[in-house]
Amino acid sequence: MTHYLRAATRAATRLTERLELEHVVQTAVGTLVEDFDAALARLWLHDPVAGRLVLRGSAGLSSEVTDSSLEVARTRQPLLRNQLAGDLAAAVDFPLLSGGELLGVVSCFFRQPLEDEVFEVLGTLAVLISSVLTDVKLVQAERASRDRLEQQQQWLEGVLDLLPLPVVLSEPRTGKLLLTNKLAEELLAGQEGKDFYFTDRDGQLIPDEQTPRQRAARGEELRSVELIWHTPDGARPLLFNSGLVPAGLGHPDTLMLVAQDVSRLKQVEAELQQAVRARDEFLSIASHELKTPLTSLMLQVQGVRRGLEKRPDELSVERLLPRVLVIERQAERLARLVNDLLDVSRASAGQLRLEEEQVDLSLLLEEIVERLGADFEKAGSRVSLSAAPLLVGAWDRLRLEQALTNLLSNAMKYGAGKPIEIAAVRAGDQVEVRVRDRGIGIEHAQQSRIFDRFARAVSERNYGGFGLGLWIARRFVEAMRGTITVESVQGEGATFTVRLPLT
Repeated sequence: MTHYLRAATRAATRLTERLELEHVVQTAVGTLVEDFDAALARLWLHDPVAGRLVLRGSAGLSSEVTDSSLEVARTRQPLLRNQLAGDLAAAVDFPLLSGGELLGVVSCFFRQPLEDEVFEVLGTLAVLISSVLTDVKLVQAERASRDRLEQQQQWLEGVLDLLPLPVVLSEPRTGKLLLTNKLAEELLAGQEGKDFYFTDRDGQLIPDEQTPRQRAARGEELRSVELIWHTPDGARPLLFNSGLVPAGLGHPDTLMLVAQDVSRLKQVEAELQQAVRARDEFLSIASHELKTPLTSLMLQVQGVRRGLEKRPDELSVERLLPRVLVIERQAERLARLVNDLLDVSRASAGQLRLEEEQVDLSLLLEEIVERLGADFEKAGSRVSLSAAPLLVGAWDRLRLEQALTNLLSNAMKYGAGKPIEIAAVRAGDQVEVRVRDRGIGIEHAQQSRIFDRFARAVSERNYGGFGLGLWIARRFVEAMRGTITVESVQGEGATFTVRLPLT
């Protein structure tokens, strides 16, 4: 048993070395064969588009065997078979799940019957593989997002390259204008006035003899010279390029000066930089939030392992149960984090599907408060609920429950140790739910952005989470034709109000 626990610990380290799908798959099946004495190990991944399992990795025997991956994929329950015909004595299949979503199935075959203890360790390893595959999906999503940003930037640059640009044709040396297109005429209109002038990017005024037209007339070849063109209507960044068109077809040498307005490109560049910063911040938060429960899981497994190594006879149910409960809580936390990310993906893609039914809001609030009782107690927050009877409307029960749960979780997080008040009343043809805490409150300047994705009114160093709870709550409430607002004074707590139509 100790050997297998050590193997699971080593596997955890190897699996997370590189968050690449091929590495995770090959490490998983290799570990099962090399460290768990499996005669054959297979890892199937679920293709949600085709609705089938695809074999991505195999190690051990090359002979054909019959596994139960399809049945396990259907039931989403592990399956142990200890009486097989032929050289193989046992087989086990584990579903790989992430927040209720089927990621795949891992199958193992053994030449000896499988003991219950080994089965449990393999189950823990399957959970770890599921968690790492979930991380891989997040990394793949981030890479796809980055690629899309790069493609959008390339597309925009291509479009700008094809747009008509201000073009000026003039005589070499003298700079006398010969021909200008419409955009150049608009650019040059009134340029002799005192309100029209060039500066460099640092704001330094450009003398007349150093303007792009005069520099090009003297024979200087301009390549992407950036200057700021100031007019009464505002300032615009321009890129200048120039070249000499040789004489031909009866025309003398002609100087061509092209100006490109890069205002939009600068704006897009700033937006892309902001998007990259937001992505990097999110990945930093996500890696921390996902790693925390994984670390706790590892500590509990290592604690059990040390107990088995030193005092196996003293490991009673009473001693093991608290550790198992911690493992369960951390697994649930991982599931919630992954569910938040999935909700964001669905909401952003416009794929929220409501299943409306008659819901008694008063009863629903009572159920939520009862379910979160242990969390309220842990946060040290006393909860009071005042709900008018028979507040019944046609809403999506699960979405509404999650939105209200997110508000209460937010109140516990930022108002820990302080009372929380919940009230639900009828207001005309609407119902109002108010969640009030007495916590740190929200700065007025932050109140307009706390419902944005990944938004935080305080540092993530002090308060964990992805910064998605309020965004998800707002999207769910608005999908049910409702609204959600906040009133707060910093240092005095916050009141969130949800309004939903009764009809």
